[in-house]
Amino acid sequence: MISCDGEAGVSGAGGASGGSLMLVTNSFSGSGTLQANGGDGDTISGGGGGGRVSITYTTSEFTGKHLAYGGRATNGDGGAGTVYVEGAGKKMLYIDNKTPSSNIKSKISNMDMTSITGDESSRTWVPFDTASITLDELYILNGAHMALEPSATTTTHSLTVQNVYGEDFINNPENKGVIHVGHHQSLAISQSNLYLPFNANVYNEGVLQLPSTVKMYKGDFFFEGILSGVSTWDMINSNVELKGTSKTQNTLTPASFTITTLNILAGSTLTMRDNNTNYKLDLNSLFIGATGTILGRKLEIEASASFVTEDGANIDLDGQGSSVSGSVSNTLGTSHGGQGGKGTSDTINDPTNDDMRNPSMPGTGNTRAAGGGVIKITTATFTNDGVISANGQDANTTGYGGAAGGSIEISCTSMQNGGRSATHCYEVSSEPMVDSPAVDRLVEEVVVLLL
Repeated sequence: MISCDGEAGVSGAGGASGGSLMLVTNSFSGSGTLQANGGDGDTISGGGGGGRVSITYTTSEFTGKHLAYGGRATNGDGGAGTVYVEGAGKKMLYIDNKTPSSNIKSKISNMDMTSITGDESSRTWVPFDTASITLDELYILNGAHMALEPSATTTTHSLTVQNVYGEDFINNPENKGVIHVGHHQSLAISQSNLYLPFNANVYNEGVLQLPSTVKMYKGDFFFEGILSGVSTWDMINSNVELKGTSKTQNTLTPASFTITTLNILAGSTLTMRDNNTNYKLDLNSLFIGATGTILGRKLEIEASASFVTEDGANIDLDGQGSSVSGSVSNTLGTSHGGQGGKGTSDTINDPTNDDMRNPSMPGTGNTRAAGGGVIKITTATFTNDGVISANGQDANTTGYGGAAGGSIEISCTSMQNGGRSATHCYEVSSEPMVDSPAVDRLVEEVVVLLL
């Protein structure tokens, strides 16, 4: 064993950080251990951060271990160190947390060189001595958090990785590492396992380039920045949140995303709900499976080939409209397509609004109930066996009126609607009790503009 470990803390002192171990050799063999682990803390102190291990060789038959674990502590574990291995034509980086930590914040509050604060502890920071780093393999293991070092200038720090690996994250998703990409930072990944082995937080103006086909399983992605490279995206039991500043690469408008195929499968949720933001998905096809969900506020979906929702799928814009109305009284039920009801002391009504054939306005409400949101769907083939809803909220408070439903506009060339589209002002279902062309035609005229 070659060890450069930090010592454990005692009597309330934190653990010491691991040291530096650098090995350069022509031939690398053996079955021992090289380590620079952080020392453990105690019940009131923090663990020491893992150190730095660097191994460079020409040929290798080494079968041992190289470690840079952070020290364990009840209050805050030390972040994993780095193990850099270069040899046989490959450059590899290992970031291993030993065991997943429960005391690391999921997001970094401010990814700026001058404002990284004490509560952003327990992460692994990748330093840049040049503007760009290229790796053949990145291993991010056991819940480690990897963050790219913020740039002190406008120079972009770029990390390019051929392949990313995880370990035992299908049955134990807590083993997934977390990647943080911030302002003036770019991470490009060419390949990964069948499923992405990491979660990611991409902060404002950061860029994450993924392989053209992405499969997420029990993953969590948070985007304020730029998504690049993805053509086909499958989400399975996963959560993705797209903020109003996010977009896909080469898209000029924020909150606009161009992806060929998007499949939101069982147990997955795609959230696009920033205030005062018009979101747009520009797709070839959208499929939402049973228990798949889109949470929206003001959303336009263009799926040039097909739009499909299974039974149990949900697009939810309920209560995502306005909480402000031109009403002079909170007791009035607010209006949209239908006129809201009056309270016991009201002498005037809230006027109706919007275009019947091209609805585009959110439902209005009051301080106790918000109106429904807005969605516009344009596609060639529309198949809906799920629920698309933009309902206004109930007031649930004595003396306050209910909020108005929002807007749902669907334009398509063909339609199969076995599900439900509702705005609380009216509810439409294409589940005719008999195969009546008259019933189907009525539904299409209310909900769908046939192109």
